[in-house]
Amino acid sequence: MSDICPFAEKCPIFGGILKDKVFTTKAYKDKYPEAGAEGRNACKRFQCKQRF
Repeated sequence: MSDICPFAEKCPIFGGILKDKVFTTKAYKDKYPEAGAEGRNACKRFQCKQRF
């Protein structure tokens, strides 16, 4: 089982404001969607998705 956020692929952060920012995108992914449960749970977008 993958430990990456199930919403990461369609996250508007990566297709929007970080679209052309490779270094920033990598840092963000390492901190939130690819950091396991702890990183996912710290992400505000993940938290909102869990509520609805």
